[in-house]
Amino acid sequence: MLEFPIRLAIYKMRYTEALACVRYTSFGEDGIANGVDVVDYGYGEEDLMETDTTSAIEMGMDVSIITSKDINMFPKLAEYTQSL
Repeated sequence: MLEFPIRLAIYKMRYTEALACVRYTSFGEDGIANGVDVVDYGYGEEDLMETDTTSAIEMGMDVSIITSKDINMFPKLAEYTQSL
């Protein structure tokens, strides 16, 4: 079980440039953002995107996803969106 708040935002919208655009934000011990990466995942990179995003969440990073796909297409990510 994760011991910190999960910071995940998923925006489902018309997005045809790639499978998804994902922003990863890392934070220092003081809670201030110390790094931002933006990655475009191409079609066919579903497994890579899901692995990268779930790993980032488990490391305490902020993850924001823009995609036109249903989140249920990504089973591991969909687990984070379920109500407790």
